[in-house]
Amino acid sequence: MNTRQRKLELVKGRVLIVGVDVGKYGHVAAVRSADGEIVKKRILFDNNLSGFELLTNQVRCLCKQYNASRAVLGLEPTGHYWQALAYWWEDNEGPVALVNPMHTNRAKELEDNSPLKNDSKDAEVISGLVADGKYLECHLPRGVFATLRNLVMQRARCCASEAQLINQIHQSVDRIFPELVRVFSNLKVKSYRMLLLRYSDPASLARMRAATLAKKLHKWSRGQLGNSRAEQIIDLARRSVGIREGTSAISSEIKRLIRRLESVEADRRLIEAEIKTSLKQTPGAALLLSIPDFGPMTVASILAHTGDLAAYQHPDQVIKLAGLNLFEISSGQHKGRMRITKRGRPHLRKVLYMAALRASKRAGSFHYYYARLVDNKTQPTVALVALMRKILRVSWALVKKSEKFELSKLTQHLQQAA
Repeated sequence: MNTRQRKLELVKGRVLIVGVDVGKYGHVAAVRSADGEIVKKRILFDNNLSGFELLTNQVRCLCKQYNASRAVLGLEPTGHYWQALAYWWEDNEGPVALVNPMHTNRAKELEDNSPLKNDSKDAEVISGLVADGKYLECHLPRGVFATLRNLVMQRARCCASEAQLINQIHQSVDRIFPELVRVFSNLKVKSYRMLLLRYSDPASLARMRAATLAKKLHKWSRGQLGNSRAEQIIDLARRSVGIREGTSAISSEIKRLIRRLESVEADRRLIEAEIKTSLKQTPGAALLLSIPDFGPMTVASILAHTGDLAAYQHPDQVIKLAGLNLFEISSGQHKGRMRITKRGRPHLRKVLYMAALRASKRAGSFHYYYARLVDNKTQPTVALVALMRKILRVSWALVKKSEKFELSKLTQHLQQAA
């Protein structure tokens, strides 16, 4: 049974479809029968247990009234307000279907030939899309996969905060001491941070003796830096063209930003340690870690977004989840260029892109596949996208067949397919 048939099977027969327009404090539901008839235009309920029970009681009454055996909940996965309702419904009532918000927006005018938008109309449109089988299958993460999803998203937020803080530090340093970038270009260097924490203002550095600064640099860098670097920094400080007004406030800001950056980095390291611990209990993680180009964070990110890969019937389902499925726009004599839809999870695509970059290197396990595409006149960026898709297919196959990665098998398969 293909995906389309499976979706239609879920919503046909003696079933009611409950479309819900999600809000922060309250939701609006509309109930539709499998043949498309609206049986309840509007149910208002709060985003709490009492509200969920109110919805359930009304839907159960409607099921008895219309001789329906079950009800399917349909909603848009926007923000995070939908998650509590989705978990509660799946635990207590039955299946949940997700509707792409873009589909809802495009279907609104088909409902009444009007651009009118309100919560009741949105709920009716969502229920209609689910009834037509135009929905996304809902795979709510459970157990260790839920833990992994939360940890991976927390790590992503930490990484984003780190990048933002680093940009702010560079911006502040460029204002008062732009020449310093010639000496230190990376804030991961401990001696650079220590210098900024103590002497971010070039005026204070200009007054220092080279021997004094050299001694400190030697200690911070564990013997890597000494007199020559100290003399270079002091010379640049004396001839700096950085601004001279309000430097004390900027220096204070630099110190605060560095301390904040170190705190975020410490949080990220703790989260990464928790991720590695969780991976030991995650089905399929050990198999994916057998791929030489996959590290713990790559494997964790893939499984956090896909859940158990063995639960998917076909690798194309995983590829679609990542937004790596292909499409073209052609008409008449015009044949459009093949592209990826990008209607999937952007963080998963980013992780796969970085993994593909590593795997495409000469020492990478998928280099043969990538090189063959490039040799056949495929553009490098297109070849990388093809490699991302291949990586997902291989990952799915490893977990589905419960096999570890073997480079010889992959190379043999690719040579036979050539």
